[in-house]
Parts: sequence; structure tokens; C-alpha cells
Amino acid sequence: MLVRSNLIEKKYLWKIATALLLLLILGRFAVVGMAKVLNNTQSSDGDESAYLALALDLREAGVLTDGTRPPLYPLLLSPVAARSWDYFTWAKIITLGLGVLTVLAAFFAGKGLFSWKTGLLAAFLLASNKEFHLRASSIYADTLLVMTFLGAWYFLIKSFAQRRSLYLAGFFAGLAYLTKGSAPLLLGAWGLVALMRYKRKVLSHKELLIVPIVFLLTISPLLIYNFKVFGSPFYSFATTHVMWMDRWAESQVADPADLPTLSTYLQNHTPADMLARLQRGSAKLNPVLARTLIPSRSWKPPWLGNALLLSAAGILGLFLLFGRHYLLAYYRRHRITLHFSLILFLLFYLFSVWYAAVLVESRFLLPILAPFYILLADAFVSLLRFAGRRAFASQSAPWRWLYVVGLGLILAWGLWYLINSAWIERWSLTVNPFESDRNANIEQEEVLTWLEHTQPSEEANILFGPSKSLPLWKFERRFNIKRIPVDLDTWAKLNSAIDADKPDYIIIDSDTARRRRKALSNFFSYDEDEDRVGVRQIPPNWTWRHIFGDADCRWCVFSPAASPAHPLAADLGGVIEISGYDLEQTGRTLRLTLYWRSAAPAAQDYTAFLHLTAPDGFVKAQQDQQPFDGKLPTSRWQAGNVMADQFTIALDDSFQPGEYLLVTGMYSPQSGERLSVIDGPLAPQPDAVLLGAITLDE
Repeated sequence: MLVRSNLIEKKYLWKIATALLLLLILGRFAVVGMAKVLNNTQSSDGDESAYLALALDLREAGVLTDGTRPPLYPLLLSPVAARSWDYFTWAKIITLGLGVLTVLAAFFAGKGLFSWKTGLLAAFLLASNKEFHLRASSIYADTLLVMTFLGAWYFLIKSFAQRRSLYLAGFFAGLAYLTKGSAPLLLGAWGLVALMRYKRKVLSHKELLIVPIVFLLTISPLLIYNFKVFGSPFYSFATTHVMWMDRWAESQVADPADLPTLSTYLQNHTPADMLARLQRGSAKLNPVLARTLIPSRSWKPPWLGNALLLSAAGILGLFLLFGRHYLLAYYRRHRITLHFSLILFLLFYLFSVWYAAVLVESRFLLPILAPFYILLADAFVSLLRFAGRRAFASQSAPWRWLYVVGLGLILAWGLWYLINSAWIERWSLTVNPFESDRNANIEQEEVLTWLEHTQPSEEANILFGPSKSLPLWKFERRFNIKRIPVDLDTWAKLNSAIDADKPDYIIIDSDTARRRRKALSNFFSYDEDEDRVGVRQIPPNWTWRHIFGDADCRWCVFSPAASPAHPLAADLGGVIEISGYDLEQTGRTLRLTLYWRSAAPAAQDYTAFLHLTAPDGFVKAQQDQQPFDGKLPTSRWQAGNVMADQFTIALDDSFQPGEYLLVTGMYSPQSGERLSVIDGPLAPQPDAVLLGAITLDE
């Protein structure tokens, strides 16, 4: 009884130790992940803006998919979806929570297939992977995909032994498909293993139909939606078009009918072209695959991750030479797991090689990460078990001590790594992530605020990009954002498209100027390092509306062929002309936009004045400013340029209802001398243009 009691006590202590180690792994993952959440302040990067926008569309308009991104991940974000920076922060925190759950799932999957030691090591490896940690701290569906892919992999293996796992396998495969479209690879590999296992009798195992039936039922809402909206239940932009492109830029054509498809690809490519594509894809994919599978590029020393993979390969080679009986026994115990995993990895690799010729990112390889680490972890645990048996079976004490010391060093290093990396990033627990994101996006918020004030209620068409500098998800639905297609590669083509589409605003930044330099290089320069765009000359018939940043803008806003609501003609000294103005009154605030036109080069930087006067010319309120708050001084104006400059006059409580005059002009800030009014309506003041009379109510 005493021996049995001691065994129970030891087993209980092992469970406590396992739970504590698992909590340490999860805690370290959360702390380091929170630091990455705080460092990720650009919501417009990559697919992040698209996922944020899709969750908003799902909540506001019931949009299930945009044709590229399936709905499961946006569905998880939709409860917190709002056009605010808090939504961006919450989305990152939710994704980090999914990452924690995925690490936990890796532990239970490893434990269920092999042992608790395997599960613990697999959780450690996954939580240490730099690419997985990065995506778990950003707004990408890849974190959720790793979890659903892992669940499908686990239950598809179990489905050959447990009937209830057939239902769960189909369900998780469906969830993986609703996250990203790689689930068919899982079902394909599972089907091949079923053929290998049952051979000719596979058709008699009708229970296998449970998996595809549950899979189809799980994804049926998406199939119905795709059929209604896109005309095909299994439509996906990635598999319908991207798979058959030669370069990513082909996705940005003006006419969707010009997008490549399987049929157009086969018409335009020979078998030699396809083989060359596979070779190019393999050359691109292999180094990315190696970097992705390395558990951590931040381990100390830095070569440790590479050494781990090389050691695993070397140990496997030694086993093939000296431990074939042990390997054979291992293979027989885990035949289904090994067959299924190897076939799945091969299919995934071939698919990725083909896709990599167009686009390759390490996040595309994340789905196989958890299964790979579980197999790698069990190989390492099996090696330790094999070495331990040999060491303790030996009559030599040094071998036993070598094994114990080596195992102790491995455990000590693992604990040090977990505690030290969490301690370094402990600062992340003291920072308010919501406030941090708001402060980091002040400049972007200024662009949105300006557009909302300038276009307070009407719909507006905006031409912008391709660029990642603005959070498009945060634009209200009435702002229709369209990027410049790649096939508009000359100014003549772009100008014709602008004349046809008539956008209200065109926003140019350095990314847009760089990517569409063939069409825009005569007018704009760009500085990638400073993230600024320079204006060589304003394109014909464009009006410069606003500058964000300094004279070299971060964002320059234009309006093509803009015409003022109140036109007039005035000439100031033969240098600057006024073509009209727009006026808006909100409460006791007047917002006026003056349309200036450069008639000739200005000798100096003039200051503009806007006066609100009594009928006799007595000034009641005024605003003096250099154009665009000094960001675009008149000495830089080129003949023919049109600028729309905004003025704001706040009316205090002393203003009485009645009729007032709006008066404007320009003067030298050094001498105070005004530019003379050569032509145009004269104001009661000298050398000033009368814009018009306005009536102010209560």
C-alpha cells in the first residue's frame, strides 16, 4: 500500500509540474506577445486592414466574405467591430488570445497522440516560433488557421480508430476552410491514407463519408453565399485567379475580366513554362520554409535554432544506421500518424511551391507548424527515452551521469529562456494598449477628420494607392476607396480613367508615387526612407486641396477639375488670381475654401487674409495665414497651379445677427503691403477683394 501511495503521489506531483510548466509557457507567450501588440501600431499593413474592414462589413451589412478572405476570423472580430482605434486594439488582443489557445491545443494534441512530454515540448516549440508569435500579435487569420488546421489534423488521425472523431474531423476541417482555403489538402491527404489502409475495401467503410458530409454542412453558409454573390459555391480569389498569375501585379488590373484563370493560364503556357514555374517557386520557398520551421531566431546563442534542426536530421541519420529496429517499432506504433503527416506535408509543399512563384510569405507556411513540432517533439522525447534506457542499462556510471547532467542542462536552459524572455518584455504589462494605438495614429486620424469635415454627409469617391499608409477600414462606408490599377501605366491612360470615373479626391503618398511611377513620375517624386512625396508640378486640371506633413507631403490631397460653389474672377497684382470660394457654416464656425490660381511666379511668400466685416468695412473677425499653413508658400507656386486653401473663423458670443461681408487678399508679411486688386469685385477696404455678403442668423 505504501508503494502504491508513493506512486500516486509521484504521479500527482508530475501533473502539478506539467501544469506549472505549461502555465509558464503560456504566460511567457502572452507577455512577449503583448509587447508585439504594442509595437504593431500600423493597422493598414498587409491583410490587417482588409480583415478589420470585412468584420465591419459583416456586422454592418451582413457581408460574409470579400471573395478572398473566408468569414470565420472576421466573425470572431465582429462583436468588437467599430470605426475606432479601440477596435484595432481589441482585434490584436483577441488574436493573441487565439494564439494562447493554439499553444494549449498543441499540448493536448501532442499528449493525445504521444505523451504529455511530447505535448509540453511541442507547446514550447510553437510558443517560441517567431513567425507564429508575430502573427498572433497582428490581425491575421493565420493564428486561427493554425488552431483549426491542428484540430483537423488531430481528429483525422483519430478518425481511423474512433467513430466520434469522424464528426470532429469533418467539423474542424470545415472550420479550417472557413478560416482559409487550405482544408482540401487535409481531406486529400486523409483520403489517400484511407485508400492505403483499406485498399479495395475502402468503399465498404461507409462511415468514412461522415467526414466530407460534416465538412460540407459546416461550410454550407459560405457555399450558399458564394453561389449567390460570386456564382460559384467554392469561389476564392486565391484559387480562381492568384494561382494562375505570373506576378502579383496582375491582381491589380482595371477590368476584373482581365484577371487570369486556369483556362487562360493553360492557353498561354507550355509544360516547360509550368516546370520553370515550379523551379522558381522552389527556389523562393525553400529558404522561407527553413526560416519558418526554425523554432526561434531569437534564441541565445542565435545559431541554436539551426543547430536543433540539423541535430534532429543528424540523429535521424544515426538511427537509420544503428537503431533501425527501434525506428521500425516506432513506425508500426504510429503508422497512421506518420503516413498522414508525410502525405499532408508533401501536398502542402507542392501547393506552396506553385503559389510561391507569385507570392511567398512565411505566414503561408504556418498551418503545418503545429503538426511538424508535435512530430519533432516526439522524435526528441523518443531519443531521450532511448538514450536513457541505454545509459541506465549500462554498467558505466559516467554514462548515467552524462545523461542526467545533459537532461538537467536542457531543462535549465528551457526554464531560463522562458523566464528571461518574459522578464525582458515585462514593460508591456504596464502600458495601456488602447492609448498607445491612439497616440501612434494621430497623423492618420487627421486625414480621416479632414475628409469627414470637408465631406460631412455626401458620398465621396477617393482614388488612393496601392498603398498601406492609411487605415482604409476606418473610412466611413460613404467613402468609396479605389486604387490606381496597374495597367494604367501611362499618364494618358490614368488621366482618361480619372476623366471617366470623376473621383472627388485623389490622395498621393510616397507608396502610390513609387508603385505607379510610370504614370506619375512627371508630377511626383518619392522618398521611401522619409515616407514623403514631393510635387514636381500639379497635374493638369488638378486642384491641390490639402497637405498633411510638411512641404514634402506625407499625404497630398487633390481634386480633379474642382470648381468652386461661388465662382468669381479677381486678379491680385497680376501674380495670383481668385476663381471662387466654398462656404460652410456649422454653428458659430465659418469654414471657407478659397481657390487660388498662380498667374505668374511670386517674388516672395505672401500671407492671405480673410476678413469678416460690417457693411462699412469695419473688421469683426479675421484669419491671416500663409497658404496651407505655410506648407506651400507662394514662392513655390508654378504658373497655372490651382490651390484650394481652407480658412476657419470662429464667431464669439458678441456677434449679432445681420449682414456681413467676406473680404480677402494677400500682403507681404515683411512690409505689410498688399497686392493690388487689378481686376475683380472691390471691397470697402483698399486692395481687397469682396467675395460676397452673408447673413448670420441667431
